[in-house]
Amino acid sequence: MQLKEELIRATGKLPLIVYYQGNYEDIPTETLVSIIESNEKSVNRKSQLRKVMFLSVEAIQNIQRYSAHQGGKHDFYLIFFDGESYQVVTQNLIYNKDCQDLKNRLDTLISKDQTELEELYVNQMDSGQETEKGAGLGLIEITRKSNRSIQYDIKQRDEEYSLFNLYFAIPLQVKESEVFDFSMAKDLQAKLNQLSSGNESCFYYGGDFSNNFIFSLLNLLLSKKAEQQNNVNKKVHHIIIELTQNLKRHAHYEKQMSQGKMFIEWKNSNVEITTYNEAQAQNAKEFQKKVVDLNSSSKEQLLKKSKDILSDLESTNGLGLIDIANLIYPNKMNVNLSKDMNEMTDVLFNITINNE
Repeated sequence: MQLKEELIRATGKLPLIVYYQGNYEDIPTETLVSIIESNEKSVNRKSQLRKVMFLSVEAIQNIQRYSAHQGGKHDFYLIFFDGESYQVVTQNLIYNKDCQDLKNRLDTLISKDQTELEELYVNQMDSGQETEKGAGLGLIEITRKSNRSIQYDIKQRDEEYSLFNLYFAIPLQVKESEVFDFSMAKDLQAKLNQLSSGNESCFYYGGDFSNNFIFSLLNLLLSKKAEQQNNVNKKVHHIIIELTQNLKRHAHYEKQMSQGKMFIEWKNSNVEITTYNEAQAQNAKEFQKKVVDLNSSSKEQLLKKSKDILSDLESTNGLGLIDIANLIYPNKMNVNLSKDMNEMTDVLFNITINNE
């Protein structure tokens, strides 16, 4: 939990962050892109967001094309917006035999100026030629549209595989003379790598918990092949809906957006979900009181509470927390409250859903 709290603090001021680690053969590219698109309200320049979504498609498809796909544990996509630029980091495992070719191609692209990149793009389009894996235009597009705000790193992992990291940015204001600083991206990458190390797959999101986001997240979950064959699947989907709706009701609103953060971690024997949001102190205390009451209830008592609310047409109490308590029983819900610097209360909520 300490690492999650560090990530929340490190990304607290970011209007948007999306991270997914896992097997990219299992998820359609558009499911991740639609989550980015659901944060359209938080963006001042929508044209920049469209460019980011286009390049995100290219970056994710590069993962799919180049990855050695050894279970997907090393493959990830990260995007965040810091108010001045969108920054993207991708990582995937590649075969050592492919490293030099990829390095040569990237070095050539990065060495070209913007005019040369435009000419190369036009020539490539006119020729109709693609590389063996079809990724030639993708790398050209990323280098060209990021205005050369791009870096890469290839590190040998063992005798057969290397880790390939690609970093690129879309600054709102281009400064041609400066080398883009990816230090924040690399710091977040290190923390997220720690978080993912013990998981089969991992998702982290910070942004607006709008209905569009919820819809996009459920589409991502439904598309995961591993999830489709898991009995815990329906529980996770139901709980995600309850948690996001609960966060929308109690979270602090800014510019008509409900800001919060969510972790989903797929492990060998369970799925762990953690949410974070700011709330008014009284709302946070009432929420904690409900959690304590439900944690002390037996299965029979939880079922009775559900029936009582359903039979009372005038009741204003929701079923959300009761449903969650029922679905994860005998596991308990965990909630931690702490004061933040804005006199609001930080609410960190965590549950574990056992695989059946």
